[in-house]
Amino acid sequence: MANNNVGTRTLTSESVTLTSDMGIRSVAMKLVSGTVTYEGTLPLGTLASTAIALASNDPVCITFDGSIVGLVINATLGSVQLIYGR
Repeated sequence: MANNNVGTRTLTSESVTLTSDMGIRSVAMKLVSGTVTYEGTLPLGTLASTAIALASNDPVCITFDGSIVGLVINATLGSVQLIYGR
């Protein structure tokens, strides 16, 4: 059986929260249409995380040594292409 460590998905009108049991270590996001945001859940001291909107023609890649935990990708008002890996 092949070792599956890369996935692709287009999110449209939905959102996903990355959790530790997913084992995702990297994710790349590219806006397709509408409004898509991403937001972490880790506070910076007393400051809460805030959502950041993806910009057209400006893909974002997030990579960690371990699993990404608590990243919310919200495409409820748009569509985004994802490439993710373990």
